[in-house]
Amino acid sequence: MRDFICERKGKDYVFTPMNEGGFTLSQAMEVKQLHAGATWALDQLVVQSPIGEALKTAFPQRRDYLKVLSIAYFIILNQDNNISKYPTFAEATRLPWGAPLHPSSIGRIFRKIKKQQIEKYFSALQEGLIEQKREVGDDDKLTLALDSTSISSYANKLPNVERGRNKDEDNLPQINLLMLVESKSGLPIFYRTYDGNVPDVQTVRRVITDNSRLGIQNVVLVSDRGYSGTKNINDCLRNKVGFLFNMKCGISGSLTQELIDEERLNLQDLNRRDWYTQVFQVTKKINWIYEPSPVKKSEIHKKDAGERGALLAHLLRSTNC
Repeated sequence: MRDFICERKGKDYVFTPMNEGGFTLSQAMEVKQLHAGATWALDQLVVQSPIGEALKTAFPQRRDYLKVLSIAYFIILNQDNNISKYPTFAEATRLPWGAPLHPSSIGRIFRKIKKQQIEKYFSALQEGLIEQKREVGDDDKLTLALDSTSISSYANKLPNVERGRNKDEDNLPQINLLMLVESKSGLPIFYRTYDGNVPDVQTVRRVITDNSRLGIQNVVLVSDRGYSGTKNINDCLRNKVGFLFNMKCGISGSLTQELIDEERLNLQDLNRRDWYTQVFQVTKKINWIYEPSPVKKSEIHKKDAGERGALLAHLLRSTNC
């Protein structure tokens, strides 16, 4: 009897023989084979990170987070990510959302991705990253890599496309994309587009403003050259945002060059060598004067000027000499 499936139809019992795999012939004809290796690997990445819970927080209705995740899988796994090809891809691939999605349904999902959902996603992602750090005994501080890139475009009607300092040097108008990426996980927790003619040095102030709205706290911004303007440093100090900026050197009269010249002997001392990074390092405290609460010049009192001051640590590397 183990080789048969017994079903009751009316008053009669029907016995159907099974094949070696435990299925009847009619059941075997209905089995659908799907590609699952690549999506299984993506599933593991999602499970090990707070991405899934963040998507669920941002798109809770009608399990839209599974639909968004399935579309993301399609974009990742296909070189040609023309969204009209999604139904064909979904028919042969195991996805978080197993039901078919037609182009009109995908269009409705894209229209649901608004500024409010994006902010909810990044806030939940930040909370998830902090929770993971607590579980392994780390502190709550997030170290965020700050960088931007230029995206060239042939479009004439996009609002942010402007001519500026094109990093690809292809003489095309561009959109500037700035991102904050968590150093340990590699997950972007913030992004914003800027007009193509906005220089990098002016974007940090806007990032700090946006982050105050998102509630991102206890962070350290790490960047390469291009972000170390005086206004950016002052904004970081006012908003209690830690930072490690690559300062300009080699320019006569610059603060960084003066510090390097003062510490040149120490930068040649073997005791100052960091064997992990393979460079000589010196940390020095300096006085940095800034206005803690900037107001109009007519409203500044003389006594406030004497109260301004902060300590700023600079990491000096011999490679910058």
